[in-house]
Amino acid sequence: MKYRVDGIKMKEKLITSRALVGGNKFPEMNLIDTLGDKKLMSSLFSDYTLIDFWYSNCTPCIAQFDKLKQIHKSHFSKGFEIVAISTDLKKDEAAWKKIIEKYTLPWVQLGDVDSQIAKTFSINAFPKNFLIDRSGKIIQIDIDLAQLEFYLDAHLK
Repeated sequence: MKYRVDGIKMKEKLITSRALVGGNKFPEMNLIDTLGDKKLMSSLFSDYTLIDFWYSNCTPCIAQFDKLKQIHKSHFSKGFEIVAISTDLKKDEAAWKKIIEKYTLPWVQLGDVDSQIAKTFSINAFPKNFLIDRSGKIIQIDIDLAQLEFYLDAHLK
């Protein structure tokens, strides 16, 4: 009986992990912002939105902030947005907010408390990003920031 239960769990894990592939719609999510307000993900989508999973002690995540701020500043008014989703533990919420303030991150900040959503979709390497269009369709996964800038220059006038 144990093997049957493990098999069912494995099948569910495979199905959810395959949900986040190019061409699919990004799944709807309800997340909490830094003020504690619930936000429906689809209400935050712009013409192009970069959904960026990160956490406050992630050195590669923090290393990309300057370039992300530059891209956000130059493309925001043309229809680009970033929605950052922190996977910090509940006990690290203050550290998450401190990093946002320290680096003056101007885009939408949401919390995936204790990585529940990231775990559901097998997101376990950070940073992890998804470029999506207004309808929520995943255009590219883990887009390099130089490629992102090139793509936005070509598609946003």
